[in-house]
Amino acid sequence: MRLNLVKSKNNAALPSVKKGIITLIHTDFIQRMPDTDEKGIRCINELQLTEDAEFQYLYLTPFTQKEEITPSGDNESTLFIPKISGTYPGNKIGAAEFLKQNLNEPFVIIYDDCTENTRMIYGDIYHPMYMKADYKSDSTGKLWNFTLEQSHASDVPFLLYSGTVPEYTKAYGFIDLTEDY
Repeated sequence: MRLNLVKSKNNAALPSVKKGIITLIHTDFIQRMPDTDEKGIRCINELQLTEDAEFQYLYLTPFTQKEEITPSGDNESTLFIPKISGTYPGNKIGAAEFLKQNLNEPFVIIYDDCTENTRMIYGDIYHPMYMKADYKSDSTGKLWNFTLEQSHASDVPFLLYSGTVPEYTKAYGFIDLTEDY
């Protein structure tokens, strides 16, 4: 069973999510990426998943969420490397378990974009996103800094996706680490 790391309902001090919970889909569960229109960014059909596809959800504190798309390569061969980063407050044990399960695993990320009526897809089957994190505990608090970065540069910075994605729900059958600790 895949683990989730979401905002604890018992911790009212945590802000609600500005851009939605980040959805992670392991590339093993993706049969085919969506096709795009002639400009290559807007998806024109659904992400095709295996019947046993599992989704994972990651909460990052809203004001720390950051999207970056960095150019890579020489002139006339420049490609993109997208990265999403942010912090998860506290919960050292649950976050460590979540990281351990997902370290070195290839993902496609679906990220809410409040300015559009779509979501953004980062990574694909051939250029997946990988998770890294570091932990800091000091006088300002306990924070996990999560980073999801594409493994190889590609000619697509992101895709705009208006297809369906299951929303996080406890009834979905995943372990919510925020309630265990």
